[in-house]
Amino acid sequence: AAPKDVSATAQMLGMSDSPSFLWDDNPKLREDPQVVSIPPFVSLPHEAARDLEDWLTTTLPPSELDEYLVEFMLGADERDRVLHRDGNGGTKYVIPRCDSIAPWPLPPALRDTRSDGGDSPVTPVTSGSRSLDSEDEPRQASGAFEEGFQR
Repeated sequence: AAPKDVSATAQMLGMSDSPSFLWDDNPKLREDPQVVSIPPFVSLPHEAARDLEDWLTTTLPPSELDEYLVEFMLGADERDRVLHRDGNGGTKYVIPRCDSIAPWPLPPALRDTRSDGGDSPVTPVTSGSRSLDSEDEPRQASGAFEEGFQR
């Protein structure tokens, strides 16, 4: 994996580069002090997967994709494939699903700043659930993908 310039990315997004971190499942990036290693992120909770499929279908309809791109996407390994042929010969998005996502760890530089030992504030939220250290009400399932990550 190529090194990630987390600070430059944060600045490009108009955010402070200190502290800035990347949660990544690539083991080759483990030694980077700005990378927090997480388990492989290969599926989404059911409602979030459905929301992402709906968003992709609306924003980037499979019927409008270039045929070369479609063939490329259909040729991906089964575990990485998110575009599938439907029963009518067309294509549709199918996002792999899971029941829940384990909370992501805090970066070592921030662990000592949390007296409650809570999880990361950027742990993806599962439908109808909340981050383990959240004081907010549980999130509604509707729009889970567009809401993105809990902050």
